[in-house]
Formats: sequence, C-alpha cells, structure tokens
Amino acid sequence: MALVLDHVFAFVAEGFPDEPVLEAAGYRVAFGRDHEGQGTANRLLLFAENYLELIWLARRREAEANLLRLDRRADWRETGASPFGIGLSGAIAAEHEDDFVDYRLPAFPLGRLRVLARTLEDPAQPLVFVIERHDGALAAPEKAGFPRSFLEHAAAVRGIARVRVEGPGLGGELARYLPESVELGEVGEGEQGGEPRMVVELDHPQAPVVELPPLVRIGPDARGRGA
Repeated sequence: MALVLDHVFAFVAEGFPDEPVLEAAGYRVAFGRDHEGQGTANRLLLFAENYLELIWLARRREAEANLLRLDRRADWRETGASPFGIGLSGAIAAEHEDDFVDYRLPAFPLGRLRVLARTLEDPAQPLVFVIERHDGALAAPEKAGFPRSFLEHAAAVRGIARVRVEGPGLGGELARYLPESVELGEVGEGEQGGEPRMVVELDHPQAPVVELPPLVRIGPDARGRGA
C-alpha cells in the first residue's frame, strides 16, 4: 500500500480566531481535539478522503517536554521552524523504514505514528509522519464514524487534491518520502518576505477560495480537476 495524504496541519493563533472566515465561505469546521501530553489543540476541516488540521499551542511546558517539540513550530517567526505538518497513511517503503522513529501518546486517536527523523532534527522542514492503521485500512474521515454533516460544505468537496508547502530551503531529499499530491517549494528572500506558506487545493472547481493570513490559502485545484 503506497503512502497517501491523510491530512496536513498548519499552526494558527490560539483558539483559531479565523474560524468564522471559513464558515462564512461555506466550509464547516465542526470538530476539534485537545492533545494531552503534546501540548496542542486543534480544529479540523474534514473532507471525505482527508482533512486540514488547524493547530495551536495550548500548553507550552507540555510541548517543550514532548518529542515533537511543536512549540518551536508554533513560534515559527522566532525559531525559523516550519509551521506545517504532512500526515501520510499507508506502508513505509522498506528502504525508508530506518528513517522513521516511533511516536505514541496515551489515548491518542490516531494510534502510533512514525515520524521522519530528519524533520525532527531540522524543524525548518515540515514535520512528516506516517499514521499506521492496525487493520491496514485507511481510516478516511468518511469511514471514521464522524456525523455526515461534518463533511458537508458549500461545494461538494471530496478531499484535498494537492497541497503545496513553501518555505526557505525546502525541497531536495524530503520529496522522496512524499506522494505526488504533496509538493515542496522554496521561498526566497523578497518572496512574501521569505515566509512559509501552504496552498491547499481542493478537488471541486467551485470550492470557495479562502485566505487565512499569513500562512494558508484554500481553493480549487489549479489544474482544474473537478468532482
């Protein structure tokens, strides 16, 4: 089973104050979790096949003591860390197994994760991790027991068709671990001030365009792929 996109995350201000912007555009942000032991909390924009996670730092000391050190990503302006994460699902290729380390939290809803070690060692890279399902199935949101209404938006979006993650020094070796639906791009000095950015392209041509400054743009797939 090849790796596929499960979800992506982007850090936002505490409590996600921009949630009404998404709702006004016709997107339903209907669910969130607190990550005890990790020091973060989130809100989820769920689609049938995958989802976007808007995450924030809830408890700094917890995050500082956690393997992922997501406090550094929350403080991206000061630390230079990438405020993004790329969650994949499926089987890690045999030649890449040793490049990942185990990560687990008690009662964590996604179970065991395998985190790409180089993205822990170099937080300027987006955090890349693989979600392992014990039954071997991909637990897409439409199969995970969420109410159907959580997946209903103004346009009949099935999922994220493609995501582009941009930041200083991105690209190169990291791309070999990612499916074709995930692209990396380097932002140079003078381009958006050299700041990171995530472009989330959805698989419906009428998907509303939303900007969540300064990090995230959501809209239709630029290649014109439709539902």
